[in-house]
Amino acid sequence: GPSDAEVDEANETLYTANFDNTISAFDLSRCNAADLAGCARDKPGIVTPWPDPGFQETDLYAAVDQPLHSVYVSYERDAALVVVDTNVCNGTHLASCSRLRPPSIHTGANPEGVILDPTTQTLYSANEVDDTISVINASTCSAADTRGCRHPAPSVSIRQPGALATDDGVHTAYVTSGTDELAMI
Repeated sequence: GPSDAEVDEANETLYTANFDNTISAFDLSRCNAADLAGCARDKPGIVTPWPDPGFQETDLYAAVDQPLHSVYVSYERDAALVVVDTNVCNGTHLASCSRLRPPSIHTGANPEGVILDPTTQTLYSANEVDDTISVINASTCSAADTRGCRHPAPSVSIRQPGALATDDGVHTAYVTSGTDELAMI
């Protein structure tokens, strides 16, 4: 089942991060509230980043970067974000999803949430085990351009990072921290 879902409006595709370690792509031009039959007719495209993911559920959250044609999906077990190229895997090219071998970006241990500030092209990943937030420049670390994907990604220490949100207007990332705190980057 899906853990998270994000829409890429540019190619009318819904991407889901699934508990079975896959990423699904749905064609929203034929699968929406006005055309439920289209949802039943069309099988989603499926990306399987690793051939044998084992038993651990790792695929948790997703973020879409429309201008860079990338979907970032957090993989807890592998301390990485997987980057799906939306030019290759999308609603009009569902069969291409199964052939895609997406690159991965190393983060801190057990990345949980992931969010993108589209005005700065900054990607944030909340890493549960090492209490950090990875800060990634998406303009040089995307599906088409991986030259800026540093290992490990630069990070900021935040105690018990959880949910993430960004405010594009003030260029601030907000991170829930512990039971009663909110951190800002």
